[in-house]
Amino acid sequence: MIDLKEKVVVITGATGGIGAATAKLLAKEGAKIVLSDIDEEALKEEEQALIDEGGEVSYIAADVTKMSELENLVKETLSRHDRIDVFFSNAGLLLSEDMVHESDSDEISDLIDVNVKGVINGVLAILPYFKEQDAGHIVSTASIASHMVQPQTVAYSATKHAVRIMMEGLKKEEAETKIRFTTISPGVVDTDMGEGLVDDATDRFTALDPKSIAEGILFALTRDEEVNVREMIISPTKSPD
Repeated sequence: MIDLKEKVVVITGATGGIGAATAKLLAKEGAKIVLSDIDEEALKEEEQALIDEGGEVSYIAADVTKMSELENLVKETLSRHDRIDVFFSNAGLLLSEDMVHESDSDEISDLIDVNVKGVINGVLAILPYFKEQDAGHIVSTASIASHMVQPQTVAYSATKHAVRIMMEGLKKEEAETKIRFTTISPGVVDTDMGEGLVDDATDRFTALDPKSIAEGILFALTRDEEVNVREMIISPTKSPD
């Protein structure tokens, strides 16, 4: 197993839900965490909370839809720590539950920009560095919705399917390297994004605590270097999907 102590982990979409839970868990494992999000005040609060718990944590604000800001995220992280071991593309957006013909085109554009372009930008920013060192782990958050589609989630499912297929393609393109790629596909999770998807988000059999997803990510990251956990679907026991 890989020991995460002193490993440098960058997390986008880090100020809530899965991102925050993963940052907290990996910090406890001894990883050096670089939090990133567009909300700088939230980043400051989370940074201080994790430092108070003994974590080695810093933050760099970035908008994943802007390539220059993700390039700066990588550059600044390398300046601080001289290395990056894990890049977790977790930033995501969920539209209100509308039928496609009821959807606003600007909202759909925002969805694509964050969920798809944001992941691509992260890959373009970090992959050259990982290829140079012939090592590194890229993790992306897709969704169980990337495997199936329901009415009122068509656009969201399309973006998450794009993420999953992108990660599969990258694994094949980089098959001769030691870079690892993992896609996490959660079912309903008790986060702001998951609010309203189930009747009772406090029932852990119908909506998972974000920590459950973080534990899946920890499992993937700590496998021996010759093992690539390519995808994990993590859903509540009572999920119908």
